[in-house]
Amino acid sequence: MTEVNTNDRRCPGLARRKVLAGAAAALAATLVAGCSSMPPLSVEAPEVRLASLTLREATLDAQRFSVGLLVRNPNAVPIPIEQVRFSARLAGGGTLQGRSVEPFTLAPGGTETVQLDVDSDLVSSLSRLLALVQGPGSTISYDLDGLVELSRGLNRTLPFNYRGEIALSMPAR
Repeated sequence: MTEVNTNDRRCPGLARRKVLAGAAAALAATLVAGCSSMPPLSVEAPEVRLASLTLREATLDAQRFSVGLLVRNPNAVPIPIEQVRFSARLAGGGTLQGRSVEPFTLAPGGTETVQLDVDSDLVSSLSRLLALVQGPGSTISYDLDGLVELSRGLNRTLPFNYRGEIALSMPAR
């Protein structure tokens, strides 16, 4: 005659339930730990504006600009930024386009200035570029649009836009 464990007959699913409960607890702990390093489901788009605009060199058919983008995090959590892509329309005319090349993390409430070199065929001559500059501060109006791409999170593409004026710096002669 075979022996039968009476505990197995009374609660045959008890062991299985204990294993499932343990697995569920381990999964929940993993998810909580993983989510602590991710931005929340909904974050506000960072504020992006031009911080500097410098003409580095100009030839008959192209210009090279150094562009400083000021990026500010309005959120209470850090934002892991993979890249910032932008298009800046200067004085209602020509457009500069570029993107950042190094990922960075923006601290809660923090700001970072991203420096970029941008090639353009914005204007056909230096004199036409200088004609766009207005006022005593040598400022030029701009419309800035673009996307902030996050390295992780559910909503990984955040659009931005900004209108303003920026002083155009010229190369030293």
